[in-house]
Amino acid sequence: MNILVVADADLQGEVSGAERVLAAHCLGLYKRGHNVHLIAGIPDGGAKATEEVQGVQVYRYQRSFPSLFGSRRLFQALSCRIPFDVLIFHQPLSAFGVTVARESRNIPKVYVFHSPWAEEYAARGPDPKSGPAIGGRFLRRTLEHFVLRTCQRIFVLSRFMADRFVKAHPGFAERVVCLPGGVDLERFRPTEDRQAAKATLRLPSRGPLLLTVRNLEPRMGLDHLLYAMKDVTKNGKEVNLLVGGEGPLKGDLEDLVKRLGLETSVRFEGYIPDERLPTYYQAADFFLLPTKALEGFGLVAVEALACGTPVLGTPVGAIPEILGDLQPDLLFEGIGPESIASGILKHLERAESDPQCYEALMRRCREYATARFGWDRIVERLEQELVNLTGN
Repeated sequence: MNILVVADADLQGEVSGAERVLAAHCLGLYKRGHNVHLIAGIPDGGAKATEEVQGVQVYRYQRSFPSLFGSRRLFQALSCRIPFDVLIFHQPLSAFGVTVARESRNIPKVYVFHSPWAEEYAARGPDPKSGPAIGGRFLRRTLEHFVLRTCQRIFVLSRFMADRFVKAHPGFAERVVCLPGGVDLERFRPTEDRQAAKATLRLPSRGPLLLTVRNLEPRMGLDHLLYAMKDVTKNGKEVNLLVGGEGPLKGDLEDLVKRLGLETSVRFEGYIPDERLPTYYQAADFFLLPTKALEGFGLVAVEALACGTPVLGTPVGAIPEILGDLQPDLLFEGIGPESIASGILKHLERAESDPQCYEALMRRCREYATARFGWDRIVERLEQELVNLTGN
């Protein structure tokens, strides 16, 4: 098939969860023998306008409200020479430009629904770098709805997000297909020597190591995690927390660490390059998801599990879907600092008192991720859905 993917994201640069899904779909479909092209809306014009990335032909334009139809111009130029069999949309802004082009009318369309656009940006809080400067939740919801009504299939990453989708856009429920996020099982795999992984990253070698990798935004619950760490480390208990990621709350969180007296227990790693992530997961004793709201899937969770690292998370969004079938008590009882601290302490004490039980949990984490979340399996399902839709 000739497949055109249209996204407000790219295959290059800093990698968010949405970009990981985008890359896995594009590269996975290419490896399965399809001709894959990507129109990528990027926030600035610094990258090459056109290039090939691991077999995928990428065409970029500067994404902003004034250039709302930049994707349309690119699509019209491409459609003159490439007979596309299907269009795959990943976000609404770039997709809108394509859907209003006359040339797209008779091409089957699908949408990968990461989260409700209006809710996502409202939950992130005020940040000029968080997305295109388009006013209001109403306009975002309207643009998203316009694109969705042109699509024959809407893929969601979780049952939680399927429910949110139906609430945000009633009337399209029969088009929804659950297609979860996944993990590269070759890149993300257990290590035989956690201490060596710690040494490679120059991490503390003594005491349990906790890790979280998040955008530093209000909905991620990192303030609750820091308050919880105050209880976890009381009475001189030696536990270290690494916080990976960047975002608008970085300064506030660093100030909170100082106010709580956690300077020796909490370390901010900043943005962790994608190629170094597996080593961080391998070095950690537990990975933490303290999310407060709108966790559509949680790719970092399945990546950590694939590395054999147990994940502890709040009962928010899709986190219960990922952790509940593995071991229900990996879920904190609530989202507050007390619940988070209680859950961390319980698992740290269990790991210390029964190392064999902890090692068995590590093995189950890897087996669980392998059985459910390998990208090869998920992209195969995506391909079958496209074949069923297009007849190709």
